[in-house]
Amino acid sequence: MKRAGEIRKNIICLLRRISLLFCLGAALLFHDGATGVLAESSMMAKTGQIRQKLAASDSVRQKWNAYLQWLQPYLQRYMRTHRVYVLQPGFEELYAANPDICGWLNVADFVDEPVLWRDNSFYLDHGFDREDSIDGAIFLDERGEKYAEEPSLLVYGHNMKSGAMFGLMDYYREADYLKQYPIVTYQSAWEKEPRKYVLFSLFDASMTPGNAEYQCIVWYPFQSREEHQAYLDQLKARSFYRVPIDVTVDDQLITLVTCSYSQDNGRFLVTGRRLRAGEDEEELRRVIADSIFRTEK
Repeated sequence: MKRAGEIRKNIICLLRRISLLFCLGAALLFHDGATGVLAESSMMAKTGQIRQKLAASDSVRQKWNAYLQWLQPYLQRYMRTHRVYVLQPGFEELYAANPDICGWLNVADFVDEPVLWRDNSFYLDHGFDREDSIDGAIFLDERGEKYAEEPSLLVYGHNMKSGAMFGLMDYYREADYLKQYPIVTYQSAWEKEPRKYVLFSLFDASMTPGNAEYQCIVWYPFQSREEHQAYLDQLKARSFYRVPIDVTVDDQLITLVTCSYSQDNGRFLVTGRRLRAGEDEEELRRVIADSIFRTEK
């Protein structure tokens, strides 16, 4: 009897897993714009046929959309827990050309480039096509991950005299330019909505320990919230400009890193925090545009 009970328990557990996987598969199959990176052509054809049948019935379509809306939070939780990601529309060809693609970055009027993730050396002298290139490419720090779920993104690019990559980042040394372009956008290849960041810190630093201008590009996690806040306060204190944007340990950051020739082993660091829920982008732009920045020096 005990053995029979165990078997019955295992069968019930198996059925539950099959049911969950069916829901996951169905949602990925029918959800608008959700194209799996490993989908085969036969599967895509079959999906198209099923979608045509569903479209023939508005009532069925409405019920299915309602079901997907109800399922969405559970589906997202399952996907995150089990590391299942769906490539977003628009990135399919980029992914086919280079699976290192992880997103797209827009900075002011000089950066409109794909962002890659591999290690901290390969894309220093290789382009998106993986061919040798003096311009290199824009890439995320290897200590993070291509899905960019960590609270702080470090993004690297060469400071090219031609203006390529982060070659025109020095424009941000002018207050008027910062006022004109205070928002940076990062579109993850795995997220539906783009991330918006408002800039709050800009300064030169040395990467040589012991140098008076040394700045450690901290990687997470911090040992405590106090240590974390101290780092954020340091970023604001070293900034060329006192931008009227607050930042706390609960905010997500992006730091753009390129070479600076005013320091020994120098880097120019431009950091922004992600817009919070309910914040209005245009209002932030207005606040910064109307500000009279206090300079550090």
